[in-house]
Order: sequence, then C-alpha cells, then structure tokens
Amino acid sequence: MRVGIDAHKMKCTTVMFDGDSVTGSFDFQTTRQGVYEFMKKVPEGSIAVIESSTTGKVLSRMLSGKYEVHMVAPPERKVSIKTDRRDAERIVMEDMLNYLRRCYIPSQYIENIRFVITQQIQIGRRIARVKNQVHALLEMNMIQHELDDMADIFGVKGLKKLSKIQLPRHDMIALARYLEELKMYVSHHRQLDTEIARIAASDNDVQLLMTIPGINCFTAVAIKSRIGDDVSRFATKKHLCSYAGVVPKANNSGEYISEHNHVKQGDIVLKYALTCAVRGAILANKNSSIKLFYRKISKKGVSPQKAQIAAARKMACIVWKVLSSKQPYTEQDDHMTKRKMKIMSSKAMRIIPTSVMPSKVSELVRNLVDDIDVLGKYHEDSHYIIGKDLSNKNRLKEDILR
Repeated sequence: MRVGIDAHKMKCTTVMFDGDSVTGSFDFQTTRQGVYEFMKKVPEGSIAVIESSTTGKVLSRMLSGKYEVHMVAPPERKVSIKTDRRDAERIVMEDMLNYLRRCYIPSQYIENIRFVITQQIQIGRRIARVKNQVHALLEMNMIQHELDDMADIFGVKGLKKLSKIQLPRHDMIALARYLEELKMYVSHHRQLDTEIARIAASDNDVQLLMTIPGINCFTAVAIKSRIGDDVSRFATKKHLCSYAGVVPKANNSGEYISEHNHVKQGDIVLKYALTCAVRGAILANKNSSIKLFYRKISKKGVSPQKAQIAAARKMACIVWKVLSSKQPYTEQDDHMTKRKMKIMSSKAMRIIPTSVMPSKVSELVRNLVDDIDVLGKYHEDSHYIIGKDLSNKNRLKEDILR
C-alpha cells in the first residue's frame, strides 16, 4: 500500500492507494496523538510519500521506524487546481513514476547537530550586531578617532580604553546595555562551543575532517551536519560540490551574457563552513594544496571572493575523499592536528558555571510571568516594522496600530 501525505502545520491530509486506485482518504491533526491515529489506520510496511517541508521532515522521522518513507521535493510548477487531497494523490502517482526527486531524511543525531550549529551561527550574528551598535554609538559621539590606534576595540587594550571613555549619561546607559547583552551572548557561545567539542570528541568522521589543514572543530562538525550520516549519498565529489553551491553557473546564449550570480546558491551552512576552512588553510603555516591553489588563482587577478569559492570547491573534493576512504588527509600537519585535538578535548571537558541548563526553564518561565505586559507589546511578526519585509502593508499597519 502507498500513502500520500500533504503535511501542514495544523492538519495533514492522507490518501491511501492500493496499486493505482484510491482506497480511502482521511485527515489527522499534526500532533503526536494524530500521528498515532494515522499509524492505527495505515498498515505497517506501507510506503509513505511526504512532500518536503518542516512539518514533512518531522513526520518523516516519526514514521520512518514503521514505514518506508519517501520525502519528495515540491513540484517546480504549480498546478491550476490545487487542493490538499489532490496534492496527496499527485505526489504518490508521480513518486511511483519517478518524476519527483527524493530528499534526504536526516537522522535524529544529524538533526541535533544541525540545531546546535545553527544556534552557534545565530549567536555569532548577534555578537556582530551588538559590536556594530557599539561602533555606531562611538561614531555618533565623534570619539571613534580616539580608538584608531587599536587594531580591535574589543581586544584587551581596546576594552580597557573603552572602560575609561566618558559619554553623555543616556549614551553611557546604552553602552552598558550593549556590553551586558554582549556578555550574555559570549556566555551562550562558550556553552555551545563546549557542546560542539563534545560532539566532535565522539564522532570519528569529524576527527578525520580535522586532519585537513584549515578545518577546526566547529567547521568539521558543521560540514558533518550538512553532509549527513554517510557521504555515499553523494555518488561523486562533483555531486557534493554542487550540493555545497561551489560550482560555476552560466546562462549565456549567443551575444547574450547573463548577469546573474556566477555560483549556485547551494547549502548555505556547508558553503559557509567550506569558505571558513579555506581561510584557515590560507592562514596556516604549512603550504597545503588549498593554500597553493588559492595563491595561484589570486595571481591571475581573480578577486579574493571568487578565489575563495574556487578553493572551497577543491576543499569539498578533499572532504568527500576523506569521508569516503575513512582515512586521514595525506597532507595533514601532524603538529597542527595534535594541537586541534588537544583544544577539542580541553573544550569538551570544560565546565561553564553560568551555562543555561534544562532545569532552569521552569524558573525562567516564572520570572517572565511578571513581565508579560512587556512581552505582550511585541508580536512575533513585529520585525516587519523595521523594514525586513515592507511588502505586506496590512500586516505592517496592524503591527503599528497594536
């Protein structure tokens, strides 16, 4: 039996097939209880076809133990008549004919790693945002020139000088607020850094990746999280390069030369990790093949950004080979590899005294009860007001009036 599921946030529509004919249809709520009701109606061992989405990914993971799950990519063209039942029927029929691309369903372990890496990247962005706010505050008071002799005002000497700066009272309050926010983000960053190191210490693939010059603990775990449990899902290294979005893209015809981006978008996190690894390899003492290749491309007059992407493609090929062969990188710097492993081990054993633990959730919720008047003023979509998406004027008007 084949089952098509059109998954949505609140409700899922299911259509059952016996061969080519529809035998039944029903809806179930997108809850754990709803999934249990689905399992009672659908025989074990059936083929469940689910369209790729956030809800579809969760359902695929929950059903994979009892059914053969096919998570398929959404259609490239929208149909003229669209209903939930028609969508559920369509994905089953097109999956039977191999018209749809099947998507990778990550295991719970990979999902957990991806979540940790995403949190770390978000914390890094927040730290950068607050640092920019501090710079803007100093420029607003025309004292940025007093810190020009500092390579980084957030270094040891820069922070000491920053502590002696005198600003108007309201600006000093804002500066203190920014520094307090920065301290909180740094604490969260250290806790996530420790968690990433513990993942790396228990994962052989991550430790193999760390033998590649330029790849540290964070980039190795990030690469592992996006590639998945087994690199063999990429038939060749070219498939991995395409998935990472580090291959050239062209759409030229005759005299027409396209002006679009010259590189495919690909997986953003994997692309970010590979470019970080390239920068690390360039700064490394040993002349690895990545470093020599980057210098060769740069001497031809190619911009640093394009040279990094070209080197990232070479890095992706090395990553594929290392994970496929399960052997350390042949050009590894033994001294640097041992140092990276030592840093990873020390971080994994580190105890963060101010870390946020699950046991603190109930206490934090109780503390927020007294602040519901402030929380109620800001809707989850209030970021539209600051210009993130001004196209939805009705929502913007409602947020402003609220």
